[in-house]
Amino acid sequence: GAAIIQALPDIQKPSQAPVKSVLQEENDRIASLLARGKGERLHEVRDELKRTMFDHFGIFREEKSMKEGLNKIRVLKEQFSGVYIGNKDRIFNQALIHALELEMMLDIAEPIALGAIARRESRGSHYRTDYPERDDEQFLVHTLAYYRDGKTELEYSPVTLGKFPVKERVY
Repeated sequence: GAAIIQALPDIQKPSQAPVKSVLQEENDRIASLLARGKGERLHEVRDELKRTMFDHFGIFREEKSMKEGLNKIRVLKEQFSGVYIGNKDRIFNQALIHALELEMMLDIAEPIALGAIARRESRGSHYRTDYPERDDEQFLVHTLAYYRDGKTELEYSPVTLGKFPVKERVY
């Protein structure tokens, strides 16, 4: 603590310009969303996303259905770009909050779908009808998703095993 106090006078205050720039971009994005005069109904896009995730990425899944679901997610992301919000207020605007939440759900749905498609095995409560066996050799890993250059990329990191051996759940 004492060393920090001595060093503080020599530390340069970081520039606020990058933060102000991102804040302005976000304000512009929200203003654009609120400025739309007509468009897609928010609840219809949200309800279709719920159906898509349930129907294509539920407990029992297979590659063909998941790829169809991924295509639907991408269509819904396009539809979201035309979502209309009737309430134009910025204060206590529940419709705006729901729209921003939906946008984030759409953003995370794609990596979930891509990760599920890439994992060609059954594990835990996720059962692939086209890959019914567990495959620790290839898939005893954490799936990491990154958004780079406008697309989602998957990477993997090893699982650190604890004191208990890995074994398949049998019910």
